[in-house]
Amino acid sequence: MAAKLRGNVLRGMSDGELEHVRCVILSNRSNNSKAEALGPLFGGHSTFKETRYAATYAGRLWERLESQGNRKFELDISDEVYAAIPELALARIIHVLSFNFSSLYEGMDYTRAAGRSVYLNLPEPRNMAGRVIRQIKLKGVCFDADKPLSPFLPPTPWINIVFDQEGRIKEQRIEPYKPMGTMELNAAANEFSMMRLAFRQGAKVLAPLGAGTFPGVIYDTKGLGSEENVIIYTPTEVGFAIHGMEGSERDLRAAFTELVGEERVLDGRLQILVDPEKAVANREKIKELFMKVGRAYRELNDIGLIQGGALHPGNILVTRGLDVFLPDFEYSRSIKGTTPIQSAAYRADQVRSFVWPGIRMHFPFALLCDMRQHMGIDLAQLFLEGYFHDRPSRDYRIDILGPDTVHDLLVAMYEGKNVTDHPLMEELMRVAEKQI
Repeated sequence: MAAKLRGNVLRGMSDGELEHVRCVILSNRSNNSKAEALGPLFGGHSTFKETRYAATYAGRLWERLESQGNRKFELDISDEVYAAIPELALARIIHVLSFNFSSLYEGMDYTRAAGRSVYLNLPEPRNMAGRVIRQIKLKGVCFDADKPLSPFLPPTPWINIVFDQEGRIKEQRIEPYKPMGTMELNAAANEFSMMRLAFRQGAKVLAPLGAGTFPGVIYDTKGLGSEENVIIYTPTEVGFAIHGMEGSERDLRAAFTELVGEERVLDGRLQILVDPEKAVANREKIKELFMKVGRAYRELNDIGLIQGGALHPGNILVTRGLDVFLPDFEYSRSIKGTTPIQSAAYRADQVRSFVWPGIRMHFPFALLCDMRQHMGIDLAQLFLEGYFHDRPSRDYRIDILGPDTVHDLLVAMYEGKNVTDHPLMEELMRVAEKQI
């Protein structure tokens, strides 16, 4: 019982109960007196010894969470959000920001970590920035300030494409490699501001809660080389962004896998193993999910924003209820004020990025073929149907806007051909005219 109490001692309590616990365990009372006061909250069925042990553990935990490390940070958060964050959650945020990541412990200092982000579960749901939040994401905090930052080297670099007013490719440039464990300051600021803009207009994005910087921490990519068309690598400060989440989100690949089977490591690779009965039973949910993804990107584009970067399953989050949210806005940009064909070109590049390499490189090709052949499901086509959900003829979209057409369009763009009469560009220009 003692071990169970220690692991769950602060979970499921209301804010009032947590404040009562805090006042008691940080008081000058004896451990016996604390146990007597907290016994009803920790479970009246437990023994006095077990409750005393749990109270002692809670005190040590709280003292740790209220301590601060030597990593300097500056946090920019609105008064509204600040007032809505529970005291314990705010203490944990400050705790995580002020300590080097290697000094933190999963399960105690934070709920979990993935990539360069730390996740903190809230004791109970809170309304923040107009949305019910159960989990807080701190992106860009998984590094040690006293050690050099290394670059993250992806399989293929991200190419930033700029289109002119005629929809032609004006510039292509390879973006600098991101720092491991954190974010470039400009990227963190851009993510927060663009996500806040999208959030306020009802787009399917995470709730932007704040952002900040780590003064004195410099990401220096000197020595990585500078090839033609590569942005000059210059030393830059690093920062972080804070987002609110529903709490059950996982990426699109994981959500899809849950609907069709399971993931296993085979031959040293993580692969999706399909359960035919499960996949058939969830056929309509699969269709709903990928159409929602297409619709989420359409809504974002229609308010005058593109997400930027490579669109892939890892950049799309799905809740247990199959709600879709877009989380990554480091390279997001506004396309307001662009010409219809220029806007259509940016949209075409986003659509192309999801179809190829987004789907075709992150899902096994054999799996995609089997689903088309045996279930009549084409994931790329479903995305397109979601994006063009307001077009009157379903058959027209299937015939004209197939995945191969998307790829052919980008090839034509790269070759400098006139693409204004391309079927997909014509459709994209129609929706671009509705852009806010």
